[in-house]
Amino acid sequence: MVKHTGYSERHIERIFKECIGLNPKKFGNIVKLHFFLNLLKYKSSQSNITDLCYDAGYADQSHLIKEFKKYTGITPTQYLKNTNRLAINFMEIKSNEIPMSDLYNL
Repeated sequence: MVKHTGYSERHIERIFKECIGLNPKKFGNIVKLHFFLNLLKYKSSQSNITDLCYDAGYADQSHLIKEFKKYTGITPTQYLKNTNRLAINFMEIKSNEIPMSDLYNL
């Protein structure tokens, strides 16, 4: 984007944060977590969390657990034990700590 717009990387990050409400890195982490939750929602009986974490782009299961807990306040195992496993619900758990744009306040 820097090459095509002529703006500095920092300026693009500021514009992104103004428009979305998060910096690009946090936004990317949330999108990746949403993707993992979607994989989890439709997983086959042969799938396990480790396979799904690699499919979602995490380096390993410990990185997934750290990010999952950071944004939801619970571990993936606790999430699986919860009966309300809708992917969008995790945003409500920590919404008071991390201000979100209207994009995620559905």
